[in-house]
Amino acid sequence: MQNPVHSFWTNGDATETIDGIVEVWFDDAVVSSPEDHTSMAQQDDEVSFIRTLTAFTVTNRNSYDAMEKVWLLSPGPLSAGEMAVLTAGDDVIATAPEEGIRLMKRPRLLQEPTAPASLLVYPAPVGDTAALFNAVVDRVAGASMNTGIRVMKTVSRRVR
Repeated sequence: MQNPVHSFWTNGDATETIDGIVEVWFDDAVVSSPEDHTSMAQQDDEVSFIRTLTAFTVTNRNSYDAMEKVWLLSPGPLSAGEMAVLTAGDDVIATAPEEGIRLMKRPRLLQEPTAPASLLVYPAPVGDTAALFNAVVDRVAGASMNTGIRVMKTVSRRVR
């Protein structure tokens, strides 16, 4: 799934933007080397819509199958109180990088130095993501949370 970013907000350095999120799903419960499981065609397609890569495997195997999503990436772990604020009444999939994470490499893309410590995905019905994006931004901006949190609104497209 390609998820080009249509709206972006951060409470940190505005130069650290994300232009797209790639989801690659594997049948294996554990993938020792995600690079070996993606084709050159997939890697060629990635450079057509993103410049920077933060790629890692996650522990949560729930589906993010919605065609529109709001994503929240936090550089640090989210506390129970922060999670309560950020998930208030919404359908949210919370995950984190797997233990011993190593970032996936792509030679033609810029590389972020570290993976986010926390990732929230808010699947949304088509057309409802603008209001959800604004609500999530308001929640982060209205609370004293880690700096460097990034919130993105995406619209997905399947690539095979």
